[in-house]
Amino acid sequence: MSKRLTGLLSAALVALPLTLWAAPIQTVDVSVQTGTGRLAPSVADRIEASVKVIGERVLIGQPSETVAAHAGEYGKVLADVAGRVISGYVVTDVEVHADAATRLVLVLTPYGEHVQEVHTAVDYGNLSPTVHALMASDLAAIDERINALLIGLPLGALDWVGGISDTLVKDEFARRLPEFNAKLEIIPAATTSAKIYLLPQGPTVRTYQVRTASETVPRIFINGAAERVRKVLPEYIGAPQAFLQRHREEIATRLLETAKEDPFVSRYDLDLTGALTIGEELTYTLHAATDTWLIDANVALDLGREEKNTRVRGTLGKRATDHDTFFVDVDFFPHDVSWDVSTGYMHRFGAGTYLGYRYEWTEPQQTAFLRQEFSPRWYLRWDHDLSPSADSVAVGYRLQDYLGVELIRDEDDYWVRVIGHI
Repeated sequence: MSKRLTGLLSAALVALPLTLWAAPIQTVDVSVQTGTGRLAPSVADRIEASVKVIGERVLIGQPSETVAAHAGEYGKVLADVAGRVISGYVVTDVEVHADAATRLVLVLTPYGEHVQEVHTAVDYGNLSPTVHALMASDLAAIDERINALLIGLPLGALDWVGGISDTLVKDEFARRLPEFNAKLEIIPAATTSAKIYLLPQGPTVRTYQVRTASETVPRIFINGAAERVRKVLPEYIGAPQAFLQRHREEIATRLLETAKEDPFVSRYDLDLTGALTIGEELTYTLHAATDTWLIDANVALDLGREEKNTRVRGTLGKRATDHDTFFVDVDFFPHDVSWDVSTGYMHRFGAGTYLGYRYEWTEPQQTAFLRQEFSPRWYLRWDHDLSPSADSVAVGYRLQDYLGVELIRDEDDYWVRVIGHI
Protein backbone atom coordinates (compact mmCIF):
# COMPACT_ATOMS: atom_id res chain seq x y z
CA MET A 1 0.00 0.00 0.00
CA SER A 2 2.77 2.46 0.90
CA LYS A 3 4.58 1.87 -2.47
CA ARG A 4 1.41 2.57 -4.41
CA LEU A 5 0.75 5.67 -2.35
CA THR A 6 4.34 6.90 -2.80
CA GLY A 7 4.12 6.37 -6.57
CA LEU A 8 0.82 8.16 -6.73
CA LEU A 9 2.15 11.11 -4.77
CA SER A 10 5.23 11.23 -7.04
CA ALA A 11 2.98 11.40 -10.08
CA ALA A 12 1.09 14.24 -8.48
CA LEU A 13 4.30 16.13 -7.84
CA VAL A 14 5.38 15.67 -11.50
CA ALA A 15 2.05 17.10 -12.64
CA LEU A 16 2.15 19.96 -10.15
CA PRO A 17 4.08 22.47 -12.35
CA LEU A 18 1.44 22.17 -15.03
CA THR A 19 -1.39 22.90 -12.57
CA LEU A 20 -0.06 25.51 -10.22
CA TRP A 21 -3.28 27.44 -10.61
CA ALA A 22 -5.40 24.54 -9.21
CA ALA A 23 -6.88 25.07 -5.73
CA PRO A 24 -5.34 22.79 -3.08
CA ILE A 25 -7.60 20.41 -1.17
CA GLN A 26 -8.48 21.90 2.21
CA THR A 27 -11.17 19.60 3.63
CA VAL A 28 -12.29 16.00 3.14
CA ASP A 29 -15.80 14.71 3.82
CA VAL A 30 -16.82 11.05 3.66
CA SER A 31 -20.18 9.36 3.10
CA VAL A 32 -20.97 5.63 3.08
CA GLN A 33 -23.23 3.65 0.76
CA THR A 34 -24.14 -0.03 1.03
CA GLY A 35 -25.42 -2.14 -1.81
CA THR A 36 -27.43 -4.51 0.40
CA GLY A 37 -28.29 -4.83 4.07
CA ARG A 38 -28.37 -1.86 6.42
CA LEU A 39 -25.84 0.13 8.36
CA ALA A 40 -26.61 1.61 11.76
CA PRO A 41 -25.94 5.36 11.86
CA SER A 42 -23.47 4.91 14.70
CA VAL A 43 -21.49 2.33 12.67
CA ALA A 44 -21.62 4.51 9.57
CA ASP A 45 -20.32 7.43 11.63
CA ARG A 46 -17.42 5.30 12.88
CA ILE A 47 -16.52 4.15 9.35
CA GLU A 48 -16.78 7.67 7.97
CA ALA A 49 -14.57 9.03 10.75
CA SER A 50 -11.91 6.34 10.13
CA VAL A 51 -11.84 6.89 6.35
CA LYS A 52 -11.86 10.67 6.85
CA VAL A 53 -8.60 10.44 8.81
CA ILE A 54 -7.05 8.36 6.01
CA GLY A 55 -8.37 10.72 3.32
CA GLU A 56 -7.04 13.80 5.07
CA ARG A 57 -3.55 12.32 5.40
CA VAL A 58 -3.47 11.47 1.70
CA LEU A 59 -5.28 14.41 0.15
CA ILE A 60 -4.98 17.58 2.24
CA GLY A 61 -2.75 20.09 0.45
CA GLN A 62 -2.79 18.23 -2.89
CA PRO A 63 -3.88 20.21 -6.00
CA SER A 64 -7.51 19.35 -6.61
CA GLU A 65 -7.06 19.03 -10.42
CA THR A 66 -4.19 16.59 -9.97
CA VAL A 67 -6.31 14.43 -7.65
CA ALA A 68 -9.26 14.68 -10.03
CA ALA A 69 -7.06 13.51 -12.90
CA HIS A 70 -5.93 10.48 -10.88
CA ALA A 71 -9.21 9.91 -9.01
CA GLY A 72 -9.30 6.22 -9.91
CA GLU A 73 -5.84 5.55 -8.54
CA TYR A 74 -6.53 7.54 -5.38
CA GLY A 75 -9.78 5.64 -4.98
CA LYS A 76 -7.99 2.28 -5.17
CA VAL A 77 -5.44 3.33 -2.55
CA LEU A 78 -8.14 4.58 -0.19
CA ALA A 79 -10.26 1.45 -0.78
CA ASP A 80 -7.28 -0.77 0.04
CA VAL A 81 -6.61 1.07 3.31
CA ALA A 82 -10.29 1.15 4.32
CA GLY A 83 -10.67 -2.56 3.56
CA ARG A 84 -7.95 -3.37 6.08
CA VAL A 85 -9.77 -1.38 8.78
CA ILE A 86 -13.39 -2.44 8.23
CA SER A 87 -14.58 -5.98 9.05
CA GLY A 88 -17.68 -7.67 7.63
CA TYR A 89 -17.75 -5.53 4.49
CA VAL A 90 -15.96 -5.50 1.16
CA VAL A 91 -14.95 -2.01 0.06
CA THR A 92 -15.98 -2.21 -3.59
CA ASP A 93 -15.19 1.37 -4.51
CA VAL A 94 -14.17 4.77 -3.23
CA GLU A 95 -15.43 7.61 -5.39
CA VAL A 96 -13.20 10.68 -5.21
CA HIS A 97 -14.86 14.00 -6.03
CA ALA A 98 -11.90 16.34 -5.89
CA ASP A 99 -12.27 20.03 -5.08
CA ALA A 100 -11.07 22.41 -2.41
CA ALA A 101 -13.70 20.63 -0.30
CA THR A 102 -13.21 17.06 -1.50
CA ARG A 103 -15.95 14.46 -1.08
CA LEU A 104 -15.30 10.72 -0.79
CA VAL A 105 -18.10 8.18 -1.33
CA LEU A 106 -17.30 4.80 0.20
CA VAL A 107 -19.24 1.92 -1.37
CA LEU A 108 -19.53 -1.17 0.87
CA THR A 109 -20.91 -4.63 0.22
CA PRO A 110 -21.55 -6.86 3.24
CA TYR A 111 -20.51 -10.49 3.08
CA GLY A 112 -21.49 -13.61 5.00
CA GLU A 113 -24.50 -14.04 7.29
CA HIS A 114 -26.40 -11.06 8.62
CA VAL A 115 -27.92 -10.41 12.02
CA GLN A 116 -31.63 -11.03 11.52
CA GLU A 117 -32.87 -10.83 15.10
CA VAL A 118 -31.54 -9.69 18.46
CA HIS A 119 -32.55 -11.03 21.87
CA THR A 120 -31.68 -8.41 24.48
CA ALA A 121 -31.51 -9.34 28.17
CA VAL A 122 -30.67 -7.07 31.09
CA ASP A 123 -28.97 -8.51 34.18
CA TYR A 124 -30.04 -6.37 37.14
CA GLY A 125 -27.84 -8.21 39.62
CA ASN A 126 -29.06 -9.09 43.11
CA LEU A 127 -31.49 -6.21 43.49
CA SER A 128 -35.16 -6.89 44.21
CA PRO A 129 -37.91 -7.15 41.56
CA THR A 130 -39.25 -3.83 42.87
CA VAL A 131 -36.00 -2.05 42.02
CA HIS A 132 -35.82 -4.01 38.73
CA ALA A 133 -39.19 -2.53 37.76
CA LEU A 134 -37.99 1.02 38.47
CA MET A 135 -34.83 0.40 36.43
CA ALA A 136 -36.86 -1.11 33.58
CA SER A 137 -39.01 2.02 33.47
CA ASP A 138 -35.82 4.03 32.93
CA LEU A 139 -34.78 1.63 30.16
CA ALA A 140 -38.01 1.74 28.15
CA ALA A 141 -37.38 0.70 24.51
CA ILE A 142 -33.69 -0.08 25.15
CA ASP A 143 -34.12 -3.26 23.09
CA GLU A 144 -35.18 -1.11 20.14
CA ARG A 145 -31.94 0.85 20.46
CA ILE A 146 -29.92 -2.38 20.43
CA ASN A 147 -31.92 -3.67 17.45
CA ALA A 148 -31.25 -0.47 15.51
CA LEU A 149 -27.54 -0.91 16.19
CA LEU A 150 -27.14 -4.59 15.29
CA ILE A 151 -29.88 -5.88 12.97
CA GLY A 152 -28.67 -6.11 9.37
CA LEU A 153 -24.97 -6.11 10.23
CA PRO A 154 -22.77 -8.91 8.84
CA LEU A 155 -21.74 -11.34 11.56
CA GLY A 156 -18.13 -10.66 10.63
CA ALA A 157 -18.60 -7.02 11.56
CA LEU A 158 -19.79 -7.69 15.11
CA ASP A 159 -16.32 -8.01 16.60
CA TRP A 160 -15.35 -4.70 15.05
CA VAL A 161 -18.68 -3.10 16.00
CA GLY A 162 -18.55 -4.50 19.56
CA GLY A 163 -16.37 -1.69 20.87
CA ILE A 164 -18.66 0.90 19.32
CA SER A 165 -21.73 -0.85 20.70
CA ASP A 166 -20.25 -1.06 24.19
CA THR A 167 -19.44 2.65 24.13
CA LEU A 168 -22.89 3.54 22.84
CA VAL A 169 -24.60 1.38 25.44
CA LYS A 170 -22.54 2.94 28.23
CA ASP A 171 -23.40 6.42 26.95
CA GLU A 172 -27.09 5.51 26.74
CA PHE A 173 -27.11 4.04 30.23
CA ALA A 174 -25.16 6.99 31.62
CA ARG A 175 -28.03 9.13 30.39
CA ARG A 176 -30.85 6.85 31.55
CA LEU A 177 -29.33 5.09 34.58
CA PRO A 178 -26.41 7.22 35.77
CA GLU A 179 -26.36 5.35 39.10
CA PHE A 180 -25.24 2.09 37.44
CA ASN A 181 -22.27 0.87 35.39
CA ALA A 182 -23.26 -0.97 32.20
CA LYS A 183 -21.38 -3.65 30.24
CA LEU A 184 -22.56 -5.12 26.91
CA GLU A 185 -21.85 -8.69 25.83
CA ILE A 186 -22.68 -9.72 22.23
CA ILE A 187 -22.85 -13.36 21.05
CA PRO A 188 -22.86 -13.28 17.20
CA ALA A 189 -25.40 -15.44 15.33
CA ALA A 190 -28.26 -14.98 12.89
CA THR A 191 -30.26 -14.53 16.10
CA THR A 192 -27.75 -12.51 18.08
CA SER A 193 -27.79 -12.45 21.87
CA ALA A 194 -27.07 -9.11 23.54
CA LYS A 195 -26.74 -9.13 27.33
CA ILE A 196 -26.34 -6.00 29.42
CA TYR A 197 -24.87 -6.28 32.92
CA LEU A 198 -25.66 -3.53 35.44
CA LEU A 199 -23.72 -2.85 38.63
CA PRO A 200 -24.64 -0.18 41.23
CA GLN A 201 -22.20 2.65 41.75
CA GLY A 202 -22.03 5.22 44.53
CA PRO A 203 -23.47 4.99 48.08
CA THR A 204 -26.24 2.42 48.54
CA VAL A 205 -29.03 1.87 51.07
CA ARG A 206 -27.97 -0.58 53.80
CA THR A 207 -30.65 -0.43 56.53
CA TYR A 208 -34.24 0.71 56.96
CA GLN A 209 -36.57 1.98 59.67
CA VAL A 210 -40.25 2.91 60.05
CA ARG A 211 -41.33 5.60 62.52
CA THR A 212 -44.83 6.68 63.54
CA ALA A 213 -46.16 10.04 64.70
CA SER A 214 -49.62 11.33 65.66
CA GLU A 215 -51.26 13.91 67.88
CA THR A 216 -54.83 12.58 67.60
CA VAL A 217 -54.35 8.80 67.27
CA PRO A 218 -52.41 6.44 69.57
CA ARG A 219 -49.42 5.08 67.72
CA ILE A 220 -50.39 1.56 68.68
CA PHE A 221 -53.42 1.97 66.42
CA ILE A 222 -51.27 2.61 63.36
CA ASN A 223 -48.79 -0.16 64.06
CA GLY A 224 -50.61 -2.32 61.51
CA ALA A 225 -50.10 0.30 58.80
CA ALA A 226 -46.47 0.76 59.87
CA GLU A 227 -45.88 -3.00 59.77
CA ARG A 228 -47.12 -3.15 56.18
CA VAL A 229 -44.56 -0.51 55.22
CA ARG A 230 -41.89 -2.29 57.25
CA LYS A 231 -42.33 -5.40 55.09
CA VAL A 232 -41.82 -3.38 51.89
CA LEU A 233 -38.72 -1.32 52.77
CA PRO A 234 -36.22 -4.24 52.55
CA GLU A 235 -36.95 -4.38 48.82
CA TYR A 236 -34.88 -1.20 48.39
CA ILE A 237 -31.79 -2.45 50.24
CA GLY A 238 -28.69 -2.40 48.01
CA ALA A 239 -30.04 0.19 45.59
CA PRO A 240 -27.99 3.36 44.97
CA GLN A 241 -29.21 6.25 47.08
CA ALA A 242 -29.13 8.62 44.09
CA PHE A 243 -31.32 6.21 42.11
CA LEU A 244 -33.93 6.11 44.87
CA GLN A 245 -33.79 9.90 45.17
CA ARG A 246 -34.62 10.14 41.48
CA HIS A 247 -37.60 7.81 42.00
CA ARG A 248 -38.51 9.36 45.34
CA GLU A 249 -42.05 10.36 44.37
CA GLU A 250 -42.94 6.89 43.04
CA ILE A 251 -41.53 5.17 46.13
CA ALA A 252 -43.23 7.53 48.58
CA THR A 253 -46.56 7.07 46.79
CA ARG A 254 -46.25 3.30 46.92
CA LEU A 255 -45.36 3.29 50.64
CA LEU A 256 -48.29 5.53 51.52
CA GLU A 257 -50.70 3.40 49.49
CA THR A 258 -49.35 0.32 51.27
CA ALA A 259 -49.97 1.91 54.68
CA LYS A 260 -53.52 2.88 53.69
CA GLU A 261 -54.35 -0.77 52.99
CA ASP A 262 -54.56 -1.38 56.75
CA PRO A 263 -58.27 -1.86 57.69
CA PHE A 264 -57.99 0.37 60.77
CA VAL A 265 -57.11 3.34 58.56
CA SER A 266 -60.33 3.18 56.54
CA ARG A 267 -62.50 2.18 59.52
CA TYR A 268 -61.63 5.33 61.48
CA ASP A 269 -61.12 7.58 58.47
CA LEU A 270 -57.51 8.32 59.36
CA ASP A 271 -55.59 10.85 57.31
CA LEU A 272 -52.15 9.34 56.66
CA THR A 273 -49.12 11.22 55.38
CA GLY A 274 -45.55 10.04 55.07
CA ALA A 275 -42.04 11.45 54.94
CA LEU A 276 -39.30 9.50 53.16
CA THR A 277 -35.64 10.03 54.09
CA ILE A 278 -33.09 8.41 51.78
CA GLY A 279 -29.55 7.77 52.95
CA GLU A 280 -27.54 4.81 54.15
CA GLU A 281 -30.66 4.22 56.27
CA LEU A 282 -33.98 4.36 54.44
CA THR A 283 -36.43 5.93 56.90
CA TYR A 284 -40.17 6.32 56.46
CA THR A 285 -42.10 8.38 59.01
CA LEU A 286 -45.82 7.67 59.01
CA HIS A 287 -48.02 10.42 60.44
CA ALA A 288 -51.69 9.78 61.28
CA ALA A 289 -54.45 12.28 61.98
CA THR A 290 -58.23 12.28 61.89
CA ASP A 291 -60.81 15.02 61.43
CA THR A 292 -63.64 12.68 62.45
CA TRP A 293 -62.41 10.95 65.59
CA LEU A 294 -60.42 11.81 68.70
CA ILE A 295 -58.53 8.70 69.81
CA ASP A 296 -56.00 8.69 72.62
CA ALA A 297 -54.44 6.30 75.13
CA ASN A 298 -51.97 7.09 77.89
CA VAL A 299 -50.57 5.90 81.20
CA ALA A 300 -50.13 8.43 84.03
CA LEU A 301 -47.91 7.99 87.10
CA ASP A 302 -48.30 10.52 89.92
CA LEU A 303 -45.13 11.09 91.93
CA GLY A 304 -45.87 12.25 95.47
CA ARG A 305 -49.36 10.77 95.78
CA GLU A 306 -50.43 7.50 97.36
CA GLU A 307 -54.05 6.99 96.28
CA LYS A 308 -54.80 6.17 92.67
CA ASN A 309 -51.31 7.24 91.68
CA THR A 310 -51.32 5.13 88.52
CA ARG A 311 -53.97 5.51 85.83
CA VAL A 312 -54.49 4.01 82.38
CA ARG A 313 -56.84 6.10 80.23
CA GLY A 314 -58.43 5.45 76.86
CA THR A 315 -60.32 8.22 75.06
CA LEU A 316 -62.67 7.93 72.12
CA GLY A 317 -64.29 11.09 70.75
CA LYS A 318 -66.51 11.95 67.80
CA ARG A 319 -66.10 15.34 66.16
CA ALA A 320 -69.52 16.87 65.50
CA THR A 321 -67.94 19.89 63.76
CA ASP A 322 -64.44 21.23 63.26
CA HIS A 323 -64.70 22.82 66.73
CA ASP A 324 -67.03 20.52 68.71
CA THR A 325 -66.22 17.05 70.05
CA PHE A 326 -68.16 14.58 72.19
CA PHE A 327 -65.98 12.05 74.00
CA VAL A 328 -65.84 9.08 76.38
CA ASP A 329 -62.97 8.49 78.85
CA VAL A 330 -62.39 5.06 80.37
CA ASP A 331 -59.92 5.02 83.30
CA PHE A 332 -58.38 1.97 84.94
CA PHE A 333 -56.54 2.21 88.29
CA PRO A 334 -54.23 -0.78 88.85
CA HIS A 335 -53.57 0.19 92.49
CA ASP A 336 -57.03 -0.89 93.64
CA VAL A 337 -58.22 -2.51 90.38
CA SER A 338 -61.03 -0.01 89.88
CA TRP A 339 -62.64 1.61 86.85
CA ASP A 340 -64.11 4.99 86.07
CA VAL A 341 -66.13 6.05 83.04
CA SER A 342 -66.84 9.65 82.08
CA THR A 343 -68.47 11.38 79.14
CA GLY A 344 -68.06 14.94 78.02
CA TYR A 345 -68.11 17.70 75.47
CA MET A 346 -65.28 19.98 74.31
CA HIS A 347 -65.24 23.10 72.15
CA ARG A 348 -62.13 24.49 70.46
CA PHE A 349 -61.60 28.24 70.19
CA GLY A 350 -59.00 29.23 67.61
CA ALA A 351 -55.86 27.15 67.27
CA GLY A 352 -55.11 25.94 70.81
CA THR A 353 -57.83 26.88 73.31
CA TYR A 354 -60.24 24.17 74.53
CA LEU A 355 -63.18 24.57 76.92
CA GLY A 356 -65.18 21.53 78.02
CA TYR A 357 -67.38 19.66 80.45
CA ARG A 358 -66.94 16.12 81.83
CA TYR A 359 -69.31 13.93 83.85
CA GLU A 360 -67.91 10.98 85.83
CA TRP A 361 -70.39 8.14 86.18
CA THR A 362 -68.74 5.69 88.60
CA GLU A 363 -68.40 8.24 91.40
CA PRO A 364 -70.66 11.02 90.09
CA GLN A 365 -68.73 14.24 89.60
CA GLN A 366 -69.09 17.18 87.22
CA THR A 367 -65.99 18.98 86.02
CA ALA A 368 -65.44 21.99 83.81
CA PHE A 369 -62.02 22.22 82.20
CA LEU A 370 -59.90 24.59 80.17
CA ARG A 371 -56.76 23.74 78.19
CA GLN A 372 -54.52 26.34 76.58
CA GLU A 373 -51.72 25.22 74.26
CA PHE A 374 -48.83 27.66 73.90
CA SER A 375 -46.76 25.53 71.52
CA PRO A 376 -46.70 21.92 70.32
CA ARG A 377 -44.97 21.04 73.63
CA TRP A 378 -46.14 23.53 76.29
CA TYR A 379 -49.70 23.80 77.64
CA LEU A 380 -51.72 24.93 80.69
CA ARG A 381 -54.66 22.91 82.07
CA TRP A 382 -57.31 24.03 84.60
CA ASP A 383 -59.97 21.73 86.12
CA HIS A 384 -62.90 22.96 88.23
CA ASP A 385 -65.03 20.39 90.09
CA LEU A 386 -68.59 21.71 90.42
CA SER A 387 -69.72 19.70 93.47
CA PRO A 388 -68.04 19.97 95.82
CA SER A 389 -66.22 22.97 94.38
CA ALA A 390 -62.49 22.41 93.91
CA ASP A 391 -59.82 23.61 91.51
CA SER A 392 -56.54 22.27 90.16
CA VAL A 393 -54.02 23.75 87.75
CA ALA A 394 -51.36 21.93 85.74
CA VAL A 395 -48.48 23.06 83.55
CA GLY A 396 -47.53 20.40 81.02
CA TYR A 397 -44.54 19.79 78.79
CA ARG A 398 -44.22 17.15 76.05
CA LEU A 399 -40.67 15.82 76.35
CA GLN A 400 -41.00 13.71 73.20
CA ASP A 401 -43.68 11.99 71.16
CA TYR A 402 -44.14 9.23 73.73
CA LEU A 403 -43.45 11.04 77.00
CA GLY A 404 -44.80 14.10 78.79
CA VAL A 405 -44.72 15.59 82.29
CA GLU A 406 -47.12 17.80 84.28
CA LEU A 407 -46.65 19.86 87.45
CA ILE A 408 -50.06 19.84 89.18
CA ARG A 409 -51.32 22.04 92.02
CA ASP A 410 -54.71 21.73 93.74
CA GLU A 411 -56.12 23.38 96.85
CA ASP A 412 -54.34 20.96 99.20
CA ASP A 413 -51.18 19.67 97.54
CA TYR A 414 -48.95 19.60 94.48
CA TRP A 415 -47.26 16.72 92.63
CA VAL A 416 -45.58 15.68 89.40
CA ARG A 417 -47.37 13.50 86.86
CA VAL A 418 -45.40 11.54 84.25
CA ILE A 419 -47.50 10.63 81.20
CA GLY A 420 -46.61 7.93 78.71
CA HIS A 421 -48.46 8.29 75.40
CA ILE A 422 -49.16 4.99 73.68
